[in-house]
Amino acid sequence: MLGLIINDPYITDIFEGKKIWELRSRNTHIRGTIALIKKGSGLVLGTANLTDVILLTEKEMRCRKEHGEPKSNFGKSDRFIYAWVLRYAKRFTKPISYKHPSGAVIWVKLPKLAVQKA
Repeated sequence: MLGLIINDPYITDIFEGKKIWELRSRNTHIRGTIALIKKGSGLVLGTANLTDVILLTEKEMRCRKEHGEPKSNFGKSDRFIYAWVLRYAKRFTKPISYKHPSGAVIWVKLPKLAVQKA
């Protein structure tokens, strides 16, 4: 299973339903259930279903609220931002620790059994 590394407080906002878009500068073709990893913690906090990617400009992003960011974080440019759509986020009762591989900044390949246990 793949784990997506997400900063706090954004990962918390995903589990609380305040945020359903994770904003990234690149597209992904990955779909399905993924693990959600709190950046810098060495912990998998839960899972979500990555269902889609929406390409929007910064201007368009200012008018949306699904990303959970203040409008001031976006300029008025036509620079594109990818919104990775996350559904059915489920936080584990007890986070699962993992060994973070050197160089991993977006995705981590996780042992399937460790995540299924939770």
